[in-house]
Amino acid sequence: MNTEIAKKRINEVLRPDTMTTSRSDFLATHVVVNNIELYSKFDPTDSSRSVRFQEAKSEEDVISRFIFRPDDNHQLLLVVGESGAGKSHLIRWFNERLLNERPEDEVILFVRRSDNTLKGTIKQLLDKPEISAIANKEVYKRLVEATAVIDENKLKGEILSKFILEVEHDEDQYEDDNSEGEDKADISPNEKRKLVAFLKYKKVQSRMLEIDGPIDRIYMKVAQSGKVASDIDAFFLAEDFDFNDDDIEDIEENADKDTIKMARKLSLNPEKKDAIAKYLNQFLDVVIQRCSGLESGDFEEIFKDIRRALKNDGKRLTILIEDITSFTGVNAALLNALTTEHTGYGNEDLCRISSVIGITSGYFKDTFKTNYRDRVSLYINLPNDVFNDDYLYEFVARYLNSMSLETEALQQWILEGASSEKYPVHSVTEGKDWECYTTSSGKKLCLYPFTKSAIRNLYNFRLSTKQLRTPRYILQYIIEPIVKDALYRLDSFPNIELKPYNGNDSSALRTRIFNLTNVGDDVKERLYLFTCLWGNAKDNVIVLDDGTRLIAGVPENIYSELGLPILSNMTIIKASAVQPTVKPTVAPKPDKTTPPSPVEQVNATSVKRINNAIDALNKWVGGSKINVGATTDNVVLLSNARDEITKYIVSAINWQSEGVSLDTLDKISNSKYKNFIGFQNQSSGLDRVLYVIEATRKNQEIVEAFIRWTELGNKTWNFENGDYFALVVETWTEKNKGAIVNAVKSFDKSECIYQEYAFGSELFRQIFFGQIDCRWKKYSSELFLENDLCAKAELSEHSLDWNRLLDTILSTDKHKENRKVVLQYFNLIQGTRGGSKIYLNRPEFDALFNKVKKALLTLECDESSKKDKVTTRDEFRVQFEKIVTRVDKAYQSELQKITEVHDELKAVLGVSSMKSTELLELVEKIKGYYDEVNKAQLFAAYDANLINKVKTKRGDISRALEDIEKIIEEKDMIEVLILMSHDPLQVISDFRTLVNKVVKDMENVNGQIKKKSGGFESGTEQKPDLPYENEKKIVEECIGLYERAVNK
Repeated sequence: MNTEIAKKRINEVLRPDTMTTSRSDFLATHVVVNNIELYSKFDPTDSSRSVRFQEAKSEEDVISRFIFRPDDNHQLLLVVGESGAGKSHLIRWFNERLLNERPEDEVILFVRRSDNTLKGTIKQLLDKPEISAIANKEVYKRLVEATAVIDENKLKGEILSKFILEVEHDEDQYEDDNSEGEDKADISPNEKRKLVAFLKYKKVQSRMLEIDGPIDRIYMKVAQSGKVASDIDAFFLAEDFDFNDDDIEDIEENADKDTIKMARKLSLNPEKKDAIAKYLNQFLDVVIQRCSGLESGDFEEIFKDIRRALKNDGKRLTILIEDITSFTGVNAALLNALTTEHTGYGNEDLCRISSVIGITSGYFKDTFKTNYRDRVSLYINLPNDVFNDDYLYEFVARYLNSMSLETEALQQWILEGASSEKYPVHSVTEGKDWECYTTSSGKKLCLYPFTKSAIRNLYNFRLSTKQLRTPRYILQYIIEPIVKDALYRLDSFPNIELKPYNGNDSSALRTRIFNLTNVGDDVKERLYLFTCLWGNAKDNVIVLDDGTRLIAGVPENIYSELGLPILSNMTIIKASAVQPTVKPTVAPKPDKTTPPSPVEQVNATSVKRINNAIDALNKWVGGSKINVGATTDNVVLLSNARDEITKYIVSAINWQSEGVSLDTLDKISNSKYKNFIGFQNQSSGLDRVLYVIEATRKNQEIVEAFIRWTELGNKTWNFENGDYFALVVETWTEKNKGAIVNAVKSFDKSECIYQEYAFGSELFRQIFFGQIDCRWKKYSSELFLENDLCAKAELSEHSLDWNRLLDTILSTDKHKENRKVVLQYFNLIQGTRGGSKIYLNRPEFDALFNKVKKALLTLECDESSKKDKVTTRDEFRVQFEKIVTRVDKAYQSELQKITEVHDELKAVLGVSSMKSTELLELVEKIKGYYDEVNKAQLFAAYDANLINKVKTKRGDISRALEDIEKIIEEKDMIEVLILMSHDPLQVISDFRTLVNKVVKDMENVNGQIKKKSGGFESGTEQKPDLPYENEKKIVEECIGLYERAVNK
């Protein structure tokens, strides 16, 4: 390469569109195409409907047989291919050959793509002398007016309005174009009415007119807008009628009923979108013609006038059109003109016409009408991905040579006839020791900054799909970026942005490179890229007979030239020992009685699967995503490797010695994080990952190790280089163990404390279920462990909020899980897991017990700062939060109820607590009271069972009354809760019942006495010794005795 010239010329030469390339550059870079497919009938969607005319031919065969026609037959040739496949290039090559070798009576009309718009094409036609000389001045005038510049917004609005107008007046009265039924859309009159309303709605119109919308695309193909409108679908597509939820909502709220119905139909029926798009496209030609001021017959008249004039001069016409979409809007008229033969009645005054038209496969499939397909004489198909290595080398070499030559040198070559023997070769200033390509005429073209390996590898991996493997993309994605790196960024060549790449089957070479010391990571990446892409990716040195050393297939001095390290201590191979590449021989058919070895078949499959997976890893390191969970082989292996890495990590790390409870691992394994190892840039599932393996070369090795461990070793290290990969795994684990451990026991840079929440919930359970019989400060871990699970009491005098809290504690058996975690978290597993015996790590257990006990009411558990993304751990925080946020309400409610009972007893008894002996004396006096009442023949029910209960439980009642007094006086909430938990109101419930009964009975007895005494106070005077006087005295004495006992 001559870099000085190349810097000036690169942008002139590397133009993907041939229409903008100079004639000298075009001819200098042209490579003969040898895989042209010829069809008499062609259907790209169904090969069974295609009829092959001949086997694949070269462009020379096509030119000699169909372009330089010896006969006088009419013909229409279509050059079909994907965008960038070389259609325009081939048609331009036909034109160049015709200009040099055409017969004297052949007129060539070459219609370039110009800016690929209708106005640009018309303007180009007006410059042709054959058209400017036509006699039909009226048509000529309309063509001139059609090129007038119209305001963009005005023209777009006019295009849309014309489409609406056509639909409004469509009564299927358009002239029949003989289209097959498959070319027509099935739209009912009712749907047409709704479609008009739909297209008139402002939201829909905005969508149609927006950038890259259907009207904008059509406008780009009609008007000259200052930019090339190539590869644009200048028609309606089904996706143009995809509306988002906001648009649908707007239509539902604001549009008329017809618009709403059409929107609903399009939303619910995807096939209707296709039908509507197809229907509107029927009006494309007439809309464009009317917006351009043309009439449908103008182009037919133009070409008929040309053909008549040429016929009079005794000449014939060959018309070459690079792209049929340049005639968008008038292509039907154009095809009518080109398919009109020069024989038959009425056409005798027309000359013979031979037409060659370029058309993309997509346009042919979607837009090119069936009735025109039958008029095509020959289909010239340019398939993708048909380039052999030699074609690729020559293609690249010619472009590299052309950009290193001054324009004048190539123009002189053109003047001298442009023969291959005189093809100019540049003077090499950079890359003298690099590989060359030798043309068929013996010209050696330097490939710098490429090697043949680089060209092959870049073509295979950068153009990874068949659709990309076209000349245009070879220029855009291979030649241009690599050459510009060599010209302007040689110190970082090759650019590590080339990642990802494939073709490296030598893990040893990769390891050697990335284990280099005192070498930066970027330099390692460059070296790795260079050995894999520019070299042969082999971990060896080949010594040629002249002493030249090829490191990984590249001469040693080139590494120095690029500032790359020289690899040492590699296996040295003499050139004579290198086996030449030969074509594989066909193996004999095996004997039917001797089946092939299944092991060999499995190994071959495994190697292929591994290579595909390593290719995906290379791309991953280069920044690509990994679609973990997909079903393709390479991703399946990566997904399996990830799962195996997780299993290995769980088994390889001594978690307990690293301060991680095995209960923590259980919680993770029972959650969505069971595969807690993930890959950076994996396309999904990162929200279920705790530790992310970053996309680096070192980490690539660990993934590759487990791929081979699974695929080759059947989950053992018993495979080639297994020992090495086992060492890689061990080294990687030790290096990353700390980060993995931290990821498992932490979240959001905070250590997970689910065990503290479990401890807290269990403490609350023991408190509220009355399992603590001592003061809080004396409560120990021993007592904690002794208090096993218990059920809720059947009888309770607790408040409603207290009982609700008890239900919360017991909900979904969370209390059992809390108790289990408290024990299992500190369980020191002995040997293999699974035993039922628990060996507590008592120091740590006691430490956490004391910590949680001290901070039980203040332990933070709000979701905003303490939520653990591992839900099986976070559920303990959630449960603790449910409990602790209800504690105060339960406390207040319980305190209120106890205070009311306390005040009630004090009002009746005059005291709030009584000793056991005082209770016994009171019970006896109450019994005596009932005895005296009965003796006085007054009614008061005597409940012996109730009195005996109080008498029997007088000790418990006395203590409960004392606890009630403490509850009211105590300020420490935990102490109060412990006292409340023993349900003192339930303990004194019989005593309260008895007291209330006595009070009620006393009131009743007093009423009876008043009633009876009142009968003797009214009426006549009574004798001093009245009946019942003695009984009244007895009752009064009993009342006095009771009152003295109560007030004692």
